[in-house]
Amino acid sequence: MHLSGSKVYKKKHSKPPVTVYDNVNRLVHKNPEILNILQDDSKDNADDRKHIAVFVSSERNVTRRMVYLIEEQNEELRSQNKKITELIEEANYKIRFMKMKQVIEEEYDSEETTSTIQEERTEEVSINRR
Repeated sequence: MHLSGSKVYKKKHSKPPVTVYDNVNRLVHKNPEILNILQDDSKDNADDRKHIAVFVSSERNVTRRMVYLIEEQNEELRSQNKKITELIEEANYKIRFMKMKQVIEEEYDSEETTSTIQEERTEEVSINRR
C-alpha cells in the first residue's frame, strides 16, 4: 500500500500537515498563474483535509487578489448550483405533469370502459325485450 507524505504525517500526528508559502507577493508579480494553481490546489486539499496551506505576503494587493479569486470561484459555484436547482425543478414539474397525465388517462379509460359496459347492457336489455 502506497501512502502519500500527507497521509503518513496525518497518521503520525493526528492532524494534516501545514505548508507555508512565504513571500507570495513575489510570485504574483512574476507568474500569477502559478499562484492561482497553488491556491486552487490548496483549497482542494483543505476541503479533503489532506493538508493546510498558509500564504504569506507583505503586500495587501496580493491578499485582495486572492480573496477576489475565492469570491469569483464562489460566485461560479452559486451560478452552477442555481442552474442545477432550476434543472431539478424542471424535472420535478415534468414528473408531476406526467403523473397527472397518467391519472387523467386512467380515469378516461375507466370512464370509457364504464360507458362501453353500460352500452352493452342496454343492448342486452333491448335484445331480451324483443
